[in-house]
Amino acid sequence: MFKRNTPQSQSLTGFRHDNEKKAQRKKTLLVLVALVLLIVVFHSPLEGVFSGVSQYVARPFFIARANVVDYFSITRSYFSSKKTLMSKNAELRSAIDLLLAEAYSREVYRKENEALKSVLGRDTTHSSLLLSRVLASPGRAPYDTLIIDAGSNLGVVVGTPVQSDGNFVIGEVTKVYAASAIVTLYSSSGNELPVTVGSSSIPTIAYGVGGGNFRIILPKGILVLKRDVIEIPSLTPLFAGVVEEAYSPEGSSLQEIYFKFPMNVHELRFVYLDVPTTPVQTIGSF
Repeated sequence: MFKRNTPQSQSLTGFRHDNEKKAQRKKTLLVLVALVLLIVVFHSPLEGVFSGVSQYVARPFFIARANVVDYFSITRSYFSSKKTLMSKNAELRSAIDLLLAEAYSREVYRKENEALKSVLGRDTTHSSLLLSRVLASPGRAPYDTLIIDAGSNLGVVVGTPVQSDGNFVIGEVTKVYAASAIVTLYSSSGNELPVTVGSSSIPTIAYGVGGGNFRIILPKGILVLKRDVIEIPSLTPLFAGVVEEAYSPEGSSLQEIYFKFPMNVHELRFVYLDVPTTPVQTIGSF
């Protein structure tokens, strides 16, 4: 069926076309205005004004970016400083361990020395201390052993006791080569070491548990305090370690004493060998 356009429908169609043309003109005008603004901002004397406005708008973003950069810079600096601080703390702990070792032994040494003065004519010159460099500590040598640069060429023999600063005996030579030797620490697992404990010098056996640590089992009534020095029976003062903890299980008549070397064996650089002039008798149970 043929439908004829009426004057009213023609009027509505023309109105719609006019609106579309107006919208198109507005879009074109907005694009032109935007282009003009860009040209004005970057190529006119008003550049400073508009740049100021843009800076004002962008400023929070710049601040946020700067804060993020500062945060990561501070974080990197913090971890770097923390690593340096941990390294310095390790050095200080090592120095403190050495000072404590000397402090522990000094008083006992003085008392023993006074007692020895009454033993006139007693020969204590059966050996001399030989300084030796540690070539490999337990971290690089087999577990609980040291490799040193003194061997049979300097009179070192199997069984030669090895000391650290402070008269602490830490082990003995178990293998000898021409210019080197292997030292096994008394703390090696399964080793048994005769020691004396407490002010009454009660004799007992210390069991090595590895890593410079020992365990002693004693009756509960024997007083043992933290930082007590564990001695090795000898004519001159020699020490095995310092008490770290005394533990007694509830209801038990026994107590467990844990002690350790007062120095970090992984950081030992030098040791002293008690090189004998006569055949030696081993202390540990290697």
